[in-house]
Amino acid sequence: TTGISITEPSIIIPQIDPASVMPEICFGDNDGSFTVEITGGTSPYSVSLDQIKGPFTAGTATQTSFDFNGLSEGDHTVYILDANLCSAEISITLPASVKLYPTASVDYGCLNNVLSSTVTVSIDPSVTNPADVDYSLDGSGVFQPSNVFTNLTPGMHFIRARHSNGCEKDTPDFEILPIQPLTLELKNGGLNEIVAVATGGSPQYRFTFNGEDYGSKNTFIYYKSGDYTVTVTDSNGCVATATKYFEFIDIDIPNVFTPNGDGNNDGWLPTNTINYPDLIFH
Repeated sequence: TTGISITEPSIIIPQIDPASVMPEICFGDNDGSFTVEITGGTSPYSVSLDQIKGPFTAGTATQTSFDFNGLSEGDHTVYILDANLCSAEISITLPASVKLYPTASVDYGCLNNVLSSTVTVSIDPSVTNPADVDYSLDGSGVFQPSNVFTNLTPGMHFIRARHSNGCEKDTPDFEILPIQPLTLELKNGGLNEIVAVATGGSPQYRFTFNGEDYGSKNTFIYYKSGDYTVTVTDSNGCVATATKYFEFIDIDIPNVFTPNGDGNNDGWLPTNTINYPDLIFH
């Protein structure tokens, strides 16, 4: 008789190196990573990430450490085969990444009758604690806790949002328009007509004539001499006012006509009557 000793390798033991675990910082960046250390079994080892049937990537004859990079948040499983096709597996859950998706909205208003602009940054609703995010204008590196920026210079801008986990994302570029201050000038139009000329501010002007609302109409007929006041309000609420004296030109009733066929004063009619379309005379 003779004795035969049948040996077996030790069990495959995979372990994740805690110091190697790097979460995905910003959602979609796929920059998470971790390292698996393998002992036991029979080398060389082959590994497959998240696919139980492979394909498997073979390590070198002495390799026991395998790095996994470019990973998203969530659950990942490493499947392991050794030289004898013995198998093992190990799983890890990478922490949830941050969704920022910052967008900027520009609103124009009027502060102390001067045009003002307000930029408000909105982020993904999955970020439930506003204190986790601060903001920087145009990549200056100076961050503020508020998501509101006021009175930016005209031109193109962007705002960077930064989460406390280190995720940083920029808004799409936006433009602050170079709007001029609202001004108003009163001019003579037709007969006994005032024309209000508004410039600057924000269009869609509304006018009042001696306190009466005329909507978007900027011409006014007056029927006596005196000072007249026009006020214009733009779509942002800025206001400009102008007052000017205008002389009234009355209807002229001639006291003679010469019906001699020469084309001059052949008939009789009052003049300066354009503002009286319903005038009747006989």
